[in-house]
Amino acid sequence: MTVATVGAIIIHQLPEAAAVMLFFKVGEFFQNLSVNRSRRSIKALLDVRPDYANMVKNQELIKVSPEEVNIGDTVVVKPGERIPLDGEILEGNSLVDTSALTGESIPRSVSSGNLVLAGMISKTGSLTVKVTKKFSESSVSRILEMVENASTRKARPRNSSLPLPGIIPQQ
Repeated sequence: MTVATVGAIIIHQLPEAAAVMLFFKVGEFFQNLSVNRSRRSIKALLDVRPDYANMVKNQELIKVSPEEVNIGDTVVVKPGERIPLDGEILEGNSLVDTSALTGESIPRSVSSGNLVLAGMISKTGSLTVKVTKKFSESSVSRILEMVENASTRKARPRNSSLPLPGIIPQQ
């Protein structure tokens, strides 16, 4: 952009120099608009993260942070609550809302023996779930990590001297 602007000024083409700068600023404006929209989407996605888990310990329900629950522990998910960790249903059946994870608007029926993912919402029944993954390895944590990393990375410029995949270069 700088080279084009300076070149246009050197050859006394001020309207072209101004146009290059204007187009650059317009491009920056749209980039900032896009980044802000992505940040709002990420904040909305953070609402998927469960706040607590009802862990069964010594035949009692204890409300703990999902990070404190270990693999093999048992958690109870009441109707209307978010499933805090990935696991296998030991008892109960329910319709679960998977829209936050899959975008699917129709609730899915789950029962004993089915696998459930963190972030799903139990709609109709209470579930007893045996945890199969720590919170840091759960589906919600991985999705949040991928989204956060994607917003900070930019695409690498493609090396134009390399052939496209599947295309044999002419000799």
